[in-house]
This record gives sequence, structure tokens and C-alpha cells, in this order.
Amino acid sequence: MSTQAVTRGWIGRALPRAEDARFLEGEAQYVGDIVRPGMLHGAFVRSVYAHGVLRAVETAAALAAPGVRAVFAADDFEGATDPFPVVVREGAEVVPVSHPVLARGRVRYVGEPVALVLAETPEQATDAAELVVVDLEELPALVDPRLARDAAPLHDAAPDNVLLRLHRSSGDVDGAFAQAHAVVGARIAAPRLIAAPLEPRAVVAEHDAATDVLTLWLSAQDQHRQLAGLSAVLKRPRERLRIVVPDVGGAFGSKGVPQAETAAVAARLASSRRRRTESSSSAR
Repeated sequence: MSTQAVTRGWIGRALPRAEDARFLEGEAQYVGDIVRPGMLHGAFVRSVYAHGVLRAVETAAALAAPGVRAVFAADDFEGATDPFPVVVREGAEVVPVSHPVLARGRVRYVGEPVALVLAETPEQATDAAELVVVDLEELPALVDPRLARDAAPLHDAAPDNVLLRLHRSSGDVDGAFAQAHAVVGARIAAPRLIAAPLEPRAVVAEHDAATDVLTLWLSAQDQHRQLAGLSAVLKRPRERLRIVVPDVGGAFGSKGVPQAETAAVAARLASSRRRRTESSSSAR
């Protein structure tokens, strides 16, 4: 290929950006900018322990708080959702453990969602979430993956705390080692990290009763994985589920697969207007 042909191609050229102006002028639209008629606001109650027995979730005080329209715990999702699909890649052995929509019986990490409060304003939802009483018995936590096999099991289906085993090879590996001039062995520990985008994960859900189409505006990395996963969890045909991804303020891999919070908001949308006189306690 000639130098002239390379110069005229796209590779190696500085490409003009067309999207900068609206971001700089404050015209971008994130999920938090979306407002729908009659929209309620949600706040999640989360586990303060990395591992524990969830005995009860008491919601009476939260239900009586100003502006609160509903409070949901795991029992409220019984029959409304299916487990999150477990993705098994080629060459992988995966223990079929699915993440719950809301924790039931056990919590397994700090921040795991336990209850969802819906209220007329974000402030009312946040204040009411602090009134939910979560009865948790702390259990030993696993903080070093190298000690996983000897730690208390997080899942009954994985008594050694190993959820994924992946074996891959290509070529004559044993022959390459046998013919090598020197073989160096090393144990490498990858440090912990967290994807921390400027925009947190967010969802707005709206149901059209006339067409039975559920629309979700998500802060996500793509529409397709969200559609596939949420269609399975929500037990809803894909043609009656619409995924919209507006502007996204960062992800770094943290917004690729559907999240429990998204499923919780979507699954209970139709129940968000239930009367506050309903049962105010959900025992575990």
C-alpha cells in the first residue's frame, strides 16, 4: 500500500469531534435529566455487612414517612422475576449461582440491595430508606481471594468459594517448556480496583398500558446486553421491552450487564401505586 493511500484513509488521522458542543453548552441528556409525568423516585436500602444472615426487613416506619408510595423487599418479587441468566463462555466451568434482585436470607457484599423505597421526591425516598430496619447477623467475610478455599462458603453450591474455572491453551505448551532455555515461575496477585465513573448507574422506567411496552432509560454501555438479560429476568418478550441509552458519564466496564437495581425498579413499576395500608413488614 502506498504512502498516499494510507494518508487518505481514516487510520492514523485526527478525526473531528461532532459531539463536544452540546456537552460544553450543557445540552447533554443523562438518565438523571429525564423527567416523566407522575414520576416517582427510588432509594435502595443496602447491606452494611460483607456477609450476613438477613433475618427481617421492617418497613412500617418508612411506609408512614411523608411522600412514600411503596416499600419493597425480596418477598414482593416472588413470581415477578426469574433469576439473572448465568453466562457461560467457551472453556469455562461456572457454578450456576444467580444474583438476586433483592437479597433474601443472606447478604454477600457491602452495598447489596435489600429493599427499595419509592417516594414523590428523591429527598423523601432517601430519608425514608434510613427508616427501614434491617435485621442482619454478621458472618465471617472473605477479604482475600487467595484464602477463598478455607473461608466460610458464601454460596451452598460453591463450598470452596470458587464460582468460575477457566482453562485455555493453544499449541504445544508442554513442548515449548521442554525446549525452553530457561523457565521462570511467578505468582502474580492482581490488585483490587473499582470502576468509578462520574455518573452512577441509573434507570428510569415507564410502562405504556395501551401497548404493554416497558421503556427503560439506562446509564449503560449498550442496549443489547441489557435487552437480553432484562427480558429474561422480567419474563417479558423483547418486543415489549424498549431500552434507551442516552448520554453516559463513564462506565469503565461497570455498566455492561443488567443490574439488580434496574430489574427491581422495572419489575415493581406496576405496583408503585399500591396503597400504604398494605403489609408493612417482610420477614426473612
